[in-house]
Amino acid sequence: MKKVKGAYLLTFFVIVLLALLLHVNLINTLYGVNGNQASDNNNLRESNFKKEGDLLEARRAGRLEEGEVLTEAVIIEKTDLFIETLVQEINEDYSVINYSSKEQLYELFDGIATRESVKPYLDFYYQELDDSIYILPTELPPWFVVGVPYEVTESANGTFVVFQETVTDLHGPYKIEIEFAYNDNWEIIRINHFNEEVYPGSTDII
Repeated sequence: MKKVKGAYLLTFFVIVLLALLLHVNLINTLYGVNGNQASDNNNLRESNFKKEGDLLEARRAGRLEEGEVLTEAVIIEKTDLFIETLVQEINEDYSVINYSSKEQLYELFDGIATRESVKPYLDFYYQELDDSIYILPTELPPWFVVGVPYEVTESANGTFVVFQETVTDLHGPYKIEIEFAYNDNWEIIRINHFNEEVYPGSTDII
């Protein structure tokens, strides 16, 4: 009888001990998961805080207002408008039909490109003579090609530089850089491009 009672007591203590061990293990597991989750949540909050801080700083710098994102649509629009404006309707003698001075052509580029970036092109392609302007009958410069990969990098002063390397039948292999700046509107402010065969190592615009 004593042996049976002792066996019961031993079994009881073993069950109690196992229950305690399971309880402790369960608590550790739960607290461990919750601890990791809390840590992850803290890291997420910290990350979001840093991002929000960066965004706030950028807004204070005036760089994240609506419309200040240089999208592919903006790049295509401005580069297309540049070339369309550069090529004017002409008479048989190559005189421009609708305008009589370079100054009028400069005004056409308002909102597309700065005067400084346009000047080399107007100086090269157009000549003023006797109250008329004449276009040089030659091919257009190597230009941004839609559908060809390109890179966009932000400069230290907050402008964006579009870089593209491509090949065309007319110009062969070439590289082009077009710099954009935002001041109430995206404008082209600088253009560098060269044909590697004709202008090796050159950054001449034309």
